[in-house]
This record gives sequence, C-alpha cells and structure tokens, in this order.
Amino acid sequence: MAEQGTSEITKRTWVVPVDDTPASERALQWTFNNLFRKGDELHLLHVIPEAVPEVMTDFMIYNADPEDHARMVEKAKALLSSRYEPHCREAGGICNMHIVHYHTDTGSIGTAIGKLADNYNATAVIMAKHNKGLVKEALLGSATKATSKHCTKPLVLLHEE
Repeated sequence: MAEQGTSEITKRTWVVPVDDTPASERALQWTFNNLFRKGDELHLLHVIPEAVPEVMTDFMIYNADPEDHARMVEKAKALLSSRYEPHCREAGGICNMHIVHYHTDTGSIGTAIGKLADNYNATAVIMAKHNKGLVKEALLGSATKATSKHCTKPLVLLHEE
C-alpha cells in the first residue's frame, strides 16, 4: 500500500491475440494508444495448429508433416518479429510474444486465449473482430465469440472501422 503523499503505480497486464490481419495490428495499436502505460506488461498471442499425426474435421484431414510444422513456427516467429515487435519497442514496455500450439478450430482458439489470460492474470484481453461474412462465420465460427465464452477476464472487442 502506498504511503500518504506518494503514488503507487500498479502494473497492468494486457493480452492481445494477433494474426496476420490488419485488424490485429489495429487492436495492438489501440491498446498502446488507449490502455498501455509505462510499467505495464503485454502478452501477444499467436495460435498455430499443434503438430499431430492426423486431424480429421468436418471439412478436411490435416496431416502434420514435421517439416511443415517447423515452417509454420518460423512463419509465426517472422510475423511476430517483423509486424508486431516494432510496435512494442516503440511503446517501450514489457512485451512478451507467445506462439501457442493448440487446436485451431475457433472454440479451441478461444480456450487458448482464455487460458493464457488466466495464467498471466490479465487485466483484460483486447482483440479485433474479423468480418468474415455470414457464410464463412457460420461455417468456421468466430474466435472472438468463442473467447467471450471461455475467457474469465474482461474482453475488449474492437469492431472494424
């Protein structure tokens, strides 16, 4: 507790799920412009499919080739370092980048985001809604909707401009 006459700055922890879309970049920039302050901690989360021998869904069979998975990890690292790391350096705070291997159906992505937010005791999760269109969203689902069901922390949802 701060003594009278002094101020105690409480570190806040933000989780921002990111992918390779402009909407994710906008969500990160919005976080820096509106929430982030010196001393805060930021966790960027990028979910990629886990390496499993074979995954069968209603729409496809995914055979995980270890070389394909290694390329996917390298692509994710490149995305985080080239697209998001410069924003973090510019903001000057503590920025942690996570590549999470998880099931990549929308419900599982929401679960992964919720678990990371809980693990880091996030102040809030900030994410952008992607406008996929009605048919695509009906078939594939919505990661933001799934996150709202699985996340116990406050969720800030940014709509497209």
